[in-house]
Amino acid sequence: MAAVDHGLRTEYLTARDIPTGVALLIVFSMYVTGQVVANVSAFLLERIIVGRAFGSAVVVLLGGSRRIAAGLFPGFTTPLPESLRRRVMTRATTAGLEGPEAVFLHALWVPETLAGDFRKFWPVPVMVAPGRG
Repeated sequence: MAAVDHGLRTEYLTARDIPTGVALLIVFSMYVTGQVVANVSAFLLERIIVGRAFGSAVVVLLGGSRRIAAGLFPGFTTPLPESLRRRVMTRATTAGLEGPEAVFLHALWVPETLAGDFRKFWPVPVMVAPGRG
């Protein structure tokens, strides 16, 4: 923002009095810029770098293949106990779910799951399938 202010020679950031509309525009543009930077960095860091090095956390928890880099952080790449994984995958198969990502999304967004109870305390909009209320 300082570079834009200096480049356009508006000097709003160093002025004593900034018009309200300009102040709101500056705050809004800073917010949007922060969101863009955060989304790009999350994509690069979480999905590309960490995802390729260690694999998806959901896949690792449900016993998917471990990557070579997993030896660096064994606690991060330790799957759930075999008995629990078997129970989760049995219920997932019964519900018609395929793959760890589907199990995660089902557990997060279906109100009858443990995560559904957790959402009572988590201010995120609840997505309910048609016919479920």
